[in-house]
Amino acid sequence: MQLKPHEGLRNPLGLIAGGAIATLLDTALAWACDTCVPSGKVSTTIELKVNFLRPVSVSGGTVVATARVIHAGNRILVATADLRQMDIDGAQARNCAVATATCMIIPATG
Repeated sequence: MQLKPHEGLRNPLGLIAGGAIATLLDTALAWACDTCVPSGKVSTTIELKVNFLRPVSVSGGTVVATARVIHAGNRILVATADLRQMDIDGAQARNCAVATATCMIIPATG
């Protein structure tokens, strides 16, 4: 997943808010988990842990979240993700956050 930082995500310190970072990571983790869910079921996050490693700048480049499933059981999935911010010219990425999520497989409704 990719996100271009903008002023609407800024906290009072002028950086991307931690909640926006956590939401981006949670979404990437959930989508990774969804690739392991059988038809007629969905997954939902039951635990999310985020480590913020360095600030994400509004004036920086695109933020990229990459996730992968590390355990896919019948009911429980575990996935990890990292968040990197590209330089303005896109030449280099800096690791800004890492996350782990536990998701539960449940029946789809509707």
